[in-house]
Amino acid sequence: MRRARALALLTLLAAPGMAAEPEKIVRSVLPGETVRVYIAYHAERDCTRSGEIRLAMIEPPAQGRLFLRETTTRPGFGYNNPRHHCNQREIAAVEVAYEASGKAEGLQRTRYGLVFSDGQMRLIDAEITVWAPPAEPKAE
Repeated sequence: MRRARALALLTLLAAPGMAAEPEKIVRSVLPGETVRVYIAYHAERDCTRSGEIRLAMIEPPAQGRLFLRETTTRPGFGYNNPRHHCNQREIAAVEVAYEASGKAEGLQRTRYGLVFSDGQMRLIDAEITVWAPPAEPKAE
């Protein structure tokens, strides 16, 4: 019920430019490690940050945790975008990271939204495989 309400809220708040289908992300990580799931940026014409980006958790992973952390990236604005010149430098961004618990293994599914300061949202479905490499065979 709570999940359905969160999804309904995100749908209502969605800007006209939001994609109808969530973006699908697939990653893998070792137990106890952290992996970048997604990177997001929102820039003004002068390449400065255009407000805050928030994480709206819809369906958290069964094990481990998803969180935001500050970073920088080279954006990929299209040639006709007035921010295209920003592609030549690093700009402020946030990355969504997943930290696997030390004993977690298996497929972790999560759904979240990235909410931008201008009201736009991006919905993400992520599948993160937490796997431990097989033990080395013992030499006899």
